[in-house]
Amino acid sequence: MTGLPPAITEADRALAASADEFKDLAAKRAQLLRQKLSAFDDLLRERQKIRDELSKLEALLADELDARHGAKSGRFSSERSEPASEPSSIVPGEFAEMSVADAVREVLRREHRKMFTGELVAHLRAGGRALNSKNPSSQVNASIRTMDDVFYSEKHKNKAKWGLVEWRKDGEEES
Repeated sequence: MTGLPPAITEADRALAASADEFKDLAAKRAQLLRQKLSAFDDLLRERQKIRDELSKLEALLADELDARHGAKSGRFSSERSEPASEPSSIVPGEFAEMSVADAVREVLRREHRKMFTGELVAHLRAGGRALNSKNPSSQVNASIRTMDDVFYSEKHKNKAKWGLVEWRKDGEEES
């Protein structure tokens, strides 16, 4: 016998049991966290696959629209030239993970002016957004044309100039 009072040895046993329970709980929580992180990584990979597929579909749609436009007008959109401005505050790669529409919205918000499609293409490319179409302008147009609640366009010398609908509502539209 150690000569310690029985109350101290009981307290030591209870403390040891609590420490073992704590270790078990910590191990279970660590395992649960690893499972959640693994599931999150799976979701991120799946999201990237979906984005890649969406980009391919946007490119196919843009090519189809461009082919239809070219057949109707007697010329192809790749023959059109649009003024392009130099992207000012674009960080390379910042649009790489965004959809085309989200990237266009961000460009328009930063520039706070209506922009031709060619200007938008230049900004998206500067930001690392892949445009996988034979005609990137058509891909951008196809991506934002149906989003009437976000974007609007005006014709300038037979070319579309894009702006944000919120500018019209707030009266902040610039010419």
